[in-house]
Amino acid sequence: MNGKGMCAKVENVFLQVRVTYDYALVTRLTRFLISKGRAYRFCPWIFVVITSLMALVSEILFMWSLDLEMLFIMGCIVLIFLLGLLVWIVLPKVSYSRFRASMTEVVEYRFSPEYVEIVAPYNSPGEPTLLRYDMFRKFYETETDFYLLLKNGTAYCVPKMNLISGQIIGMRRFLLKNFPDYFVWCF
Repeated sequence: MNGKGMCAKVENVFLQVRVTYDYALVTRLTRFLISKGRAYRFCPWIFVVITSLMALVSEILFMWSLDLEMLFIMGCIVLIFLLGLLVWIVLPKVSYSRFRASMTEVVEYRFSPEYVEIVAPYNSPGEPTLLRYDMFRKFYETETDFYLLLKNGTAYCVPKMNLISGQIIGMRRFLLKNFPDYFVWCF
């Protein structure tokens, strides 16, 4: 075991990919983590629809009244909407600035049948992070990325644009074959 509590180095690598964590990728990863995969594509639209419906219902209920209660409810709805908008727009920017401060942008992933080996500049030289597959909670596939969500709440992103067609199919088959209950399609 190495210092991170992981096992020995991966030998049988079936997929190796280098990922450049630019602003667009960090934004997608941050927004994915906001929803943790639940309703990934529809999360912002559902939020807008729900807050708009709440405002409409409140307006209908209190149409003839300009009471303090109505103004308070409308103010709360507007505050909730603005808070959600702030989280959706500002949080990726904050995540990216923290990400850039902690490491450089290039990370290499090596997938083997037993482990995922992550070689990143912030690791000690010669000591990659090795993650057993039982350490992952779920694997998500979206139109643009594969997300690897760990049980501790952190996630890694492997963009499909960094993979060639055969590698995308191979990774999907591997995850479906070995982790059918933990693989989620977000299309």
